Amino acid sequence: VATFIDYDNIYVTLKEDFITDNFEFDTLPAHFRRISSSIGRVNYAKAYANWMNRGAGIMQAFGANLINVTHVFPKKNGKDRSDASIIVDAMELLYTKKNISHFVFHAEIPVFPFAGRVVREYVDPGESFQGG
Repeated sequence: VATFIDYDNIYVTLKEDFITDNFEFDTLPAHFRRISSSIGRVNYAKAYANWMNRGAGIMQAFGANLINVTHVFPKKNGKDRSDASIIVDAMELLYTKKNISHFVFHAEIPVFPFAGRVVREYVDPGESFQGG
């Protein structure tokens, strides 16, 4: 299983759309790991964000859950480039790593259905594939 986490967009969505005054964001990495592990053995896990705006606690929580963090610099308009970075990394894994049977995208971006279609087309029709 390869899992990709667009942490900035998830964080913003939770902050803007839900009451998160008492929410412990440091617990999210364990939830991401548990969801991905329920599908199979996680061979690749990466979280993307502008980590300069995040506290050390969240980065340590990702590390404790064996999820690598990748810094993504924001564009001038303040938005990040996580979605493009995730797609590039997923496509690279798709063509180079044969031990990945499932791709899990933890994100809130509409571009990921495109990635799901590409993965579905690439995976041998006789192999198992779950996801969108």
